[in-house]
Amino acid sequence: MAKQSQALFKLICAGLLALALGVALPVYAHAVIERADPPAGGAVAAAPEQVRVWFTEPIAPGFSRLSVYPAGSDVPVDLGDSRLEGGRVLVVSLPAHLPDGSYSVQWQAFTQSDGHTTSGTYSFGVGVPANPAQTVAAHGSPVADASRLLSLGGQLLFAGVIMFRRAIRLDDERRFRRRLFWVAQAARAALVLGLIAALYQQMRALDAPLLATLGTQWGAVWLARAALVGFIAGGIHRLMRGESRGAAALAGGLLLLTTSVASHSAARFGAAGVAADWAHLLAASVWSGGALCAALALADGERKFLADFSILASAAVGVLAVTGLWLGREQVGSWAALLLTDYGRALLIKLAVAAVAFGLGAVNALRPTRQLVTLEAALGLGVIACAAVLTNLPPAVGQIPFGAPTRLERVVSVADAQARLSLWPARQGVNTVQARLTDAAGAPMAGAQVSAQFFPRSAEAVVSELPLAEVGGGVYSATGANFSAEGSWEVLLKINAADYLNFDFSIGPDGAVRSAGEPLSATVRTVGWLNRYAGALAAGALLALASGWSWLAWRSLPRSKLTVALWVVPGLLIAGAIWLWILLTF
Repeated sequence: MAKQSQALFKLICAGLLALALGVALPVYAHAVIERADPPAGGAVAAAPEQVRVWFTEPIAPGFSRLSVYPAGSDVPVDLGDSRLEGGRVLVVSLPAHLPDGSYSVQWQAFTQSDGHTTSGTYSFGVGVPANPAQTVAAHGSPVADASRLLSLGGQLLFAGVIMFRRAIRLDDERRFRRRLFWVAQAARAALVLGLIAALYQQMRALDAPLLATLGTQWGAVWLARAALVGFIAGGIHRLMRGESRGAAALAGGLLLLTTSVASHSAARFGAAGVAADWAHLLAASVWSGGALCAALALADGERKFLADFSILASAAVGVLAVTGLWLGREQVGSWAALLLTDYGRALLIKLAVAAVAFGLGAVNALRPTRQLVTLEAALGLGVIACAAVLTNLPPAVGQIPFGAPTRLERVVSVADAQARLSLWPARQGVNTVQARLTDAAGAPMAGAQVSAQFFPRSAEAVVSELPLAEVGGGVYSATGANFSAEGSWEVLLKINAADYLNFDFSIGPDGAVRSAGEPLSATVRTVGWLNRYAGALAAGALLALASGWSWLAWRSLPRSKLTVALWVVPGLLIAGAIWLWILLTF
């Protein structure tokens, strides 16, 4: 490889790594409800004038809407003026003097940047208790998974081959170009089919015609991608053979950028999210596409290129690891979400496949064989498939963990009163508290002054009080964020400053509220262990990774000053910093 190209690619990789280390990116996958007024599952004494729903991401008008129905009816009672305010708030007006009863809110949100559509229902009550059940659904399908797999796989394959061709020189270039024939055919087919399938899936999700779909922000990005795919598909053999290398690299980079612009990161964090996601995709293309090219070159007996390719692949794996961990941190949010939600478990599968692939990459850096490099490339495709599935799952953040209660109900009596206390969604944070009061004769207690006092048995949380408003029929309800920390809690229901009824609850490591003394599953206990010791575990893992990185670089790469500066020294510095952190913390 020419010295200029080698230096250029090392600088690019170092720049991407610096970018990844410098940007923190909480991300979400789909727009979901953040809060609502009236609250989901709550009840109000007087009919509201409108329903307002706040979402976690900016959503697009036209394909985002609210409708309100009486319980058991399919005829809406709202005024039909569903509208978007401030980019994240859907509002719909209600008629005056809405009668008492339970009402169902149906919502649909189309995320402006990444093009995902989610929908669901929840209930609220006017003068009566509401049904606390809620639903959330992402409009995914096997077609959506397949379209994302084809599109992403084709992009990474094309960009990876182009970067390999620019960075690596082989002894027999002509023979290698012949081997790229079927690779080019596969990349072209994947790009074209993925493009068409993505448009078909989006039209189905929005239930909209072609022009309306293309008129969205997602549609503008799709048109830009279509132009790039057309350019690449028309001259893919020439581009992959190494002709017009500047145009090929530009087209590959811009193609990946169209995916980053419509990514989950972009939907939440704009330009910063786009930059980090683009760095992640570029590194993935270098690793996956480069591994395939390396397998083809090894089949031709080429070996001189391996030292240069090791430098490039090591940089790519480093960027992938750092950006992947950073991008996924806030999308999962907690150990409970990682272990106890569909998204978290799918992410664990992806990480397991990636770990095996990276392990093979380390072996190939020392003793490469065609079979192992081919297997590494195949596992890279598996990682891409997992990523395609993940994009169509609702985010782990905010999801109720498997096995956690979604509603608690307890009954406590004193001499002249009985209270049936209900609590949902039974999570740390915001909950709806509802008390149904009856007197000694079993008649509803109307006109009482009722409040719930929350007493933590931990110094980390604060005492709070939540006044409950009467909603009719001896039912009192309010919504508040009173459960603020893990541990045991005593809830004291105060009635007319004369009667006090005690309820005992506990918040587990998974953030779920349970009745005091209820046993925890082994998985929830594991979450508790991780909550306490994950910092030390992560530090040890990073220490091993940094040490292994430095050792691998020293064993497999040329002993040049640039190699030591880029790989060995940073690894040792990271290892030393982690050791210091462990000594100061524990």
